[in-house]
Amino acid sequence: MNTTSYELVTDRLIELLENGVAPWKRNFKVNRMTSPANFASKKTYRGLNYFLLEGMQYFKGYKSSYWMTFKQAKDAGGKVIKGSKGMPVTYFNFLMKDKNGKKTMDEKQAVEKIPFFKHSHVFNLDQIEGIEDPTKVVDDEPLNDNVKPIQAAQNIIDNMPNKPAISIDNNKLSSRGNPCYVPSQDEVRMPEMNRFKDAENFYAVFFHELIHSTGHESRLDRKGVGKGSSFGDTVYSKEELIAEMGAAFLCNEARIDNSDIMENSAAYLQSWIKALKGDCKLAVQAASAAQKASEYILG
Repeated sequence: MNTTSYELVTDRLIELLENGVAPWKRNFKVNRMTSPANFASKKTYRGLNYFLLEGMQYFKGYKSSYWMTFKQAKDAGGKVIKGSKGMPVTYFNFLMKDKNGKKTMDEKQAVEKIPFFKHSHVFNLDQIEGIEDPTKVVDDEPLNDNVKPIQAAQNIIDNMPNKPAISIDNNKLSSRGNPCYVPSQDEVRMPEMNRFKDAENFYAVFFHELIHSTGHESRLDRKGVGKGSSFGDTVYSKEELIAEMGAAFLCNEARIDNSDIMENSAAYLQSWIKALKGDCKLAVQAASAAQKASEYILG
């Protein structure tokens, strides 16, 4: 991805954060299609694209979870409403070269593949005229069902491969009683569920700590986990972004609300904004790492 692409997506993320919207911390929409997806391909967006589109949908109050490029809208018989502002999304591609070092589109002739990222702009279906959103709300299961999503959350924890030691014991916590991941012991320490306002909050925090545990050297060996980082520095902020984003992926998988994971959210927001302004690649890298961490947990 060139610098322009990095800057575009980072600027939009900062815009959301400065308006008090952390796109990885929000209630699920009423709409059954909870994850942002491309209308033409029906594929769910991944990585930072997921969070940018999810956050902008919430910020702008869009009812649809579907997005399209200008061309896709036109090809489908729709029209982007005049004055609409698109959202940048990034995608992965390869530049292929033959044995003479020349560009080629033929994979059989390619002897070198150079990875690169590009960006395009997409519009929410609410910004497009002439195309009906096929997603129906009337068939949805109620989102306040505390049985199915909680069981789904517990299944994710139980089925995690190579999982760390897990202690749900108030006596093993620090004097402040905070949940934590202890890298030196490779152990997630959680307060008992009755310390939380509800089961959904318990599992959302649990996921956050499990994501941290994937950074252990026996798993994904991620810098920032047990490497002496401190609150507010770039390494710490990146690891917190990874944990928040990764927890959001898992909450989405379990269909639970992750809008109230952390206290001191204002301090965290400022820390992230500062880190993002200092490194335009940080958001993309954190989202990619979060995707890998959540996929590791899901097996």
